[in-house]
Amino acid sequence: MADSEHGIDDVIEGIKNMEMADRLPGDVESSAISILKRAVELESSKRYDEAATCYQEGLQLLLDVHKGETDVTKKGRLRQKIEEYMGRAEELKKFVKEEKTGHLSKHR
Repeated sequence: MADSEHGIDDVIEGIKNMEMADRLPGDVESSAISILKRAVELESSKRYDEAATCYQEGLQLLLDVHKGETDVTKKGRLRQKIEEYMGRAEELKKFVKEEKTGHLSKHR
């Protein structure tokens, strides 16, 4: 009896995983967009460290979506957005590093 109950649990789990796989790309893309919007808001609020973290997280999700995308047009748009946000994130990272270095040298 325990074996058949365990088997049913496996089937149910498999169905849940298939349902997630069907929704995953859109959900991941939506999450990436939300995180990247948050990064922009944080940057506007001069919360640069947090913004840099959000850029990194959002970019990683967008890269995952890009890898799985089969539509050539959409893949091109995703690549363009990834490059834009990556450039912004790199600038921000450099700015944060310079600011920290500047603050450290001022305190010495």
